[in-house]
Amino acid sequence: MTLPGRRTSSGYVNLLKSPGVTSHGAVASVRRITGATKAGHAGALDPAAAGVLVVALEQATRLTSYVTAAAKSYRAEVTFGVATDTLDAQGRVTARASAAALTADRVCTALERFRGRVAQTPPMHSALRRRGKRLYRLARAGKTVDRPPRWVVIESLALLRFSPGEHPRALIDATCSGGTYLRSLAADLGAAVGLPAHLSFLVRTRVGSFQLLESTTLDELAARAAADDVASAILPLDAPLASMPRVVLNPEQRAAVRCGQAVAAPRGQMAAAEGTEVATTDEVAMYDESGALLGIARIEDRDILRPRLVLMKEQRD
Repeated sequence: MTLPGRRTSSGYVNLLKSPGVTSHGAVASVRRITGATKAGHAGALDPAAAGVLVVALEQATRLTSYVTAAAKSYRAEVTFGVATDTLDAQGRVTARASAAALTADRVCTALERFRGRVAQTPPMHSALRRRGKRLYRLARAGKTVDRPPRWVVIESLALLRFSPGEHPRALIDATCSGGTYLRSLAADLGAAVGLPAHLSFLVRTRVGSFQLLESTTLDELAARAAADDVASAILPLDAPLASMPRVVLNPEQRAAVRCGQAVAAPRGQMAAAEGTEVATTDEVAMYDESGALLGIARIEDRDILRPRLVLMKEQRD
């Protein structure tokens, strides 16, 4: 456990969520272990899924949109010949069919239509709201409502392994935009080959710059807390902003932006991370001379920084 009175730093825990744990429950555990006053996830994982769950602590909760908007990578298994009401292995079976004739070539051909920008209907068993009510609550009550399709981007989609049989399985790697449902992709892939199908396994391997190989379990986090070393598991506040242009403000400018006032951009600092020219609509990360993140600003008229999000100065014990 964290020491009484010890303040938790703002930042992120790259958590390896285990199957059977809800995202809400995982966040509650991280908050308890770290002693954070504020905590939230940057993109939920289904209870049955495992993998990267980015948990934001303290002021990082105000920056979660920069994590949820990042591309995500998954390893998924799709089982053909069986459909369920939840579109995964946890649901009630709604259809069965022999899929023994399905081949890897047919699956590869079907995958081609799902690469790029595609329209996807969210599953009923999801946390999306419809007229103020969570869809999964309506689904549990036996209700089905219309869900308008949403555009998502699937950057890459590859078949890694195909296991034939009465209910063949396809192991797939996918990288996609935020808001993509792999359960819906599994059902749509089944429809594309003329068979019922469901998502039988899912692990999220990446969220933006947060990688599975660098994640930590709840047990590991608790062990660090017991050794008074929980800070080593908390990634910096600006971890999701690595590709964003940055500027360093002097004390006078820092005081102005903390009051929400626009300031002139520091000379010679208006280059993007890749050395290209910064567009008028770009956002930049603002830092003080000590390297502390002050917030995010929008560039106006090429040389004016208009604060969009300003972080409070953290107090240290």
